Amino acid sequence: MVTKIQIKSTDGNLLFEHEAENNSIKKTVEAAVKNGVKLVGADLSHANLSSANLTGVVLHNANLRGANLSFADLNNAYLVNANFCKADLRSANLRGSMLGYAKFSGANLDEAILVGVNMHEVNLGGACIGEWGELYDGTSDILIVGPLGRRKGYTTIYHTEKGLFVQCGCFHGSMEQFELAVKEIHGNSKHARDYQLLIDFARKKYHIKEEADNEMRKWNKFLRILLASLVTVLLLQVVLIMQLMK
Repeated sequence: MVTKIQIKSTDGNLLFEHEAENNSIKKTVEAAVKNGVKLVGADLSHANLSSANLTGVVLHNANLRGANLSFADLNNAYLVNANFCKADLRSANLRGSMLGYAKFSGANLDEAILVGVNMHEVNLGGACIGEWGELYDGTSDILIVGPLGRRKGYTTIYHTEKGLFVQCGCFHGSMEQFELAVKEIHGNSKHARDYQLLIDFARKKYHIKEEADNEMRKWNKFLRILLASLVTVLLLQVVLIMQLMK
């Protein structure tokens, strides 16, 4: 069955339409990309774009809230200020893409490829890394370093609410598991020493960060107690003055 599907902007303007046999939103978006159409401000909320080939797509200011982008190829895409809140980006390829000011609250970034991504002012608050839960505070909780090791690959470290989670080649696991794997595979080689430097740096970076956050929480608690005490004293003084005036 031949069907026509339209892609409209968030304010209702027609950006692209595609007519084809057994058409779908995925085929329509892929056709737009193939034809060099810039989908600026496109409304693709809750669209099923799983495994779509979107290399080089321009989705500046687009609404992709709740969209299924798992395994999608977004290599070198222009995604500045796009809304990915609650989107499924598991194993999506975002290599080299521009993500400045994009929003990822509630998005699933488990095993997503983020090498070479421009993340200026990206809002990762509430973004989820699979079973490891949400990122710690969503601002600077992704560390990507490379090339490292025999394969000259990149290692991604996520600072999550459950601790440090590492992606390195086919390895996915905790920092402790990664450290053991490095020793088992690389022994005392230069590669092992390079990875150990990264492990030590990540632990120091995020441990200091957690200490600072904990210190701030302690001060906030102290100030709340102090304020409550001052208010109580002030009320008692008012009551005492009123009684003396009777």
